[in-house]
Amino acid sequence: MIVVDLGNTNVVIGFFSNKKIIKFLRFNTNEFKFNKKVKLIINNNLKKMKSLSNINIVVLGSVVPSKNIEIKKISKNIGYKLVNIENKNIFSKIHNTFDLVKDLGADRIANTIAGLEFYGNNIIILDFGTATTFDIIKKSKYIGGVISPGIQVSNNALSQSASKLKTIKIKKNYNILGRNTEKAMQSGFYWGYVSLINGIISKIIKQKKFKPKIILTGGLANIFSKELKLNAIIDQNLTLNGLYHIGKINVKSK
Repeated sequence: MIVVDLGNTNVVIGFFSNKKIIKFLRFNTNEFKFNKKVKLIINNNLKKMKSLSNINIVVLGSVVPSKNIEIKKISKNIGYKLVNIENKNIFSKIHNTFDLVKDLGADRIANTIAGLEFYGNNIIILDFGTATTFDIIKKSKYIGGVISPGIQVSNNALSQSASKLKTIKIKKNYNILGRNTEKAMQSGFYWGYVSLINGIISKIIKQKKFKPKIILTGGLANIFSKELKLNAIIDQNLTLNGLYHIGKINVKSK
């Protein structure tokens, strides 16, 4: 099985066999096209995988519909069926997990399914992507979420709006007071997001009155994990594993 996490920043293509990811490829979303180079990369990896798996589907979780055509081209080229994950066509066996949620993105659906599969019934999933998202599962039900601007998006926006400020590397400064502009910005972004993360998690737990596991995924998960007030689990393959699990359900339901 091949799974594709098509996000605003990156396209990640994962190759699965025997329930495990054996290879993944990462491309810039804006630049991604199914050209000769990508075709060669896909086919080379597919040859290695064909003897290990007989589930011939491509599971697509996309939040950039304009790029879906490129994944359709890949599916057609390798002769695999395309399964496009959307809230409106999610399979009946897992639909009741989401109850009244109507417009949840494919990445957050996949994260929720993987969270339930691997981490239990009460979870907060924090995904550091283009947006920073919090998804809350209580007693195996998706009960809602929080979306805030991603830290890199904020970084870029500030540099574009303020002529004297440049984008900076996101890193921890032990001294919260910066002695120059770069250090001051790093402190603002790092410690500002630490406060945002801990504040939102604390508010969710207090309002919803439960004791969840905290699951982190996305590019900046490692940077922020040690600053959380509660212990957290980092799972960088959460979305890909969720798409794989949804693909398995699709195959079994046929």
